[in-house]
Amino acid sequence: RVAENWAGKNWGIVFNPRVIEYFSDAHFAMFNTRGLDVAALLRAGEVGFPVVHAEADYLAPLRFGDAIVVEIVAARVKETSFRLGFRVRGPDARTAAVGQTVQVCIDRRTYKPHAIPVQMREILTAPGADAQS
Repeated sequence: RVAENWAGKNWGIVFNPRVIEYFSDAHFAMFNTRGLDVAALLRAGEVGFPVVHAEADYLAPLRFGDAIVVEIVAARVKETSFRLGFRVRGPDARTAAVGQTVQVCIDRRTYKPHAIPVQMREILTAPGADAQS
């Protein structure tokens, strides 16, 4: 049982775990804008991409309703995993948060590491793989 979270609402700021969701939204947007339908890839049921590490540093408050920009500022790709770095900018273009996530590509039947699909790898390693959302 979980109680309604009031922390950010009472202070009028975005509750800090939402920033990790912004990272996720940004990387899905990057793939989608470059022609990879991640939803279809996941529906196919062969591979999955669980987050195995996530971290964020909060540098300035974001207020409810702020227009923000999330930038992917770095990508490091291995055979079965990738690390993405993020920067979140508030409405005044000031950096409000930075962080990174690591995801591992897995075979969904065995939960063992699996090679990153070719199209995804090409997007992650393309020049200018950083993006904005």
